[in-house]
Amino acid sequence: MKKFISFALFLVMLISICTPSAFTTAYADDTIYVYINNEQIFFDQPPIIVNERTMVPIRAISEAFDAEVTWDGDTRAIGITLDDVNIMLAIDNTTAMVNGKTLNLDQPPLIVNGRTLVPIRFVSEAFGAEVEWNDMMRAAFIYLDQRPYYAQKMKSALAGRFEEDIEVTEELILLFMKYYDTFSHEMDFMPDFEFSGAIPWEDLALYVYLNTMQTDTNDEDSYIISRQRFDDTVNRLFGGLDYEHQSTGALNLTENGYMPTGWGLHFTSYFRLRELSVDAKGIYTATFDELVVEDWDAMSFYDRDASVGGNIAELISRAGDRDIRLHDVIAELFVMPEYTEVIDVYRTFEVVFFIAESDDSAFTYLSSKALEFY
Repeated sequence: MKKFISFALFLVMLISICTPSAFTTAYADDTIYVYINNEQIFFDQPPIIVNERTMVPIRAISEAFDAEVTWDGDTRAIGITLDDVNIMLAIDNTTAMVNGKTLNLDQPPLIVNGRTLVPIRFVSEAFGAEVEWNDMMRAAFIYLDQRPYYAQKMKSALAGRFEEDIEVTEELILLFMKYYDTFSHEMDFMPDFEFSGAIPWEDLALYVYLNTMQTDTNDEDSYIISRQRFDDTVNRLFGGLDYEHQSTGALNLTENGYMPTGWGLHFTSYFRLRELSVDAKGIYTATFDELVVEDWDAMSFYDRDASVGGNIAELISRAGDRDIRLHDVIAELFVMPEYTEVIDVYRTFEVVFFIAESDDSAFTYLSSKALEFY
């Protein structure tokens, strides 16, 4: 399977402004699209607009946030909990509570076709997320920065390990999968490089651009990455490298920073930990399998398109009639020892890293190399 970049709105590439990593959808006039942290969210009951408020199915949106949902059928009350935030809502009730504080809703939750719909902006902002609405695309772009949380969770899981082959448990498999979902491009565009070796500039520049956490805007409101932010990302991921700022085929270097030449991504990668060890100096070596899902395959999954083949057919079969996300079906497969007998992975690769000092990420990388392509 070939991963590729092609011409598209470059704006949709930026993780830090709530845009999707895979943007190929043709926008219909009556369709509402939702993206959370780089991923398009699919619904069995489409979002609707009521009283100028975008309403979405609570189950799907909460699962995308990894929030817990409770339902009281007698009172028709909904509870949503994420970390230390608790939201209480009720059907047709304009009063909500967030951590015990009473707030008013412009549009209360409602039930449509057996699905509970809630105002997406209210719920997202209660969790501390940023929400942007693009009227031209009829799309809500939501960004909830959970990176420090998962970076710390990863560090805690690996703390105090020295000179051992670490058992790859189900918990570690799912934690690494979630970590690289949250840090969405930290692994899928990792260039091959050796210890202290030079990284080809084209590869490094694109990788750093995709992983820069914040953006600066110029007067034309085009999104750019300043040289300083570029340098900060290099230091965060590699601990410093020698390079000279310059344009590439994918990025133009202007006086304000790096600006994309116009392109987009059309796939999402999922990473399954295979082996993990650490030496006496605290240097970790990890081996992963990469599963690549193209955009159109993801859409086929949510449409339950029986005409498709390959990996997506297997994932559809395993999903069955369940109301379940693609991510969760893949997670179910990844914890199976025989997962490679069920799905075809794109490649196996190895990375070497140590635990980062930064609070914003878990790892500083020392080398990366592909071991085998399938």
